Amino acid sequence: MAIKIIGIISNSGNDNICLVRHGDLEFSAEVDFNGALEKDSEYFFEMGYEAIEEIVKVQIFEDSMSGIFPTSSENELCVVGRVSGIFRENNIELIDLYIQRGPEFITIDRKDIPIGNYDLHDGVKIVFKNLKFYAHDKM
Repeated sequence: MAIKIIGIISNSGNDNICLVRHGDLEFSAEVDFNGALEKDSEYFFEMGYEAIEEIVKVQIFEDSMSGIFPTSSENELCVVGRVSGIFRENNIELIDLYIQRGPEFITIDRKDIPIGNYDLHDGVKIVFKNLKFYAHDKM
């Protein structure tokens, strides 16, 4: 969907560290954009990540708990959401995670998940290393 750029902390070429708002939550994140980001503007984006540091199943999950949250580490963000789809084809398994407070989806490659089985409708909490927002169009 979209993120709103609240402030630009630093920038180097297409890579920017920004204070962003996603839904009703604010956090610092790396934003890649080909051009100059504008403060107080909203951008459509895709998400990517370097690695999954931790993943746990949330036993009692409500969609209102979902969102993208800061952690104590500056290069990690925590995503809480519900497994909304599992796609399998040719030894590839992709998991779609729905984040109601956004609303947003992030796709996870099953090979990036260290352990555990996750089923449709499970609530999960994932800590991503270097979760990055690839902004592509201004709203």
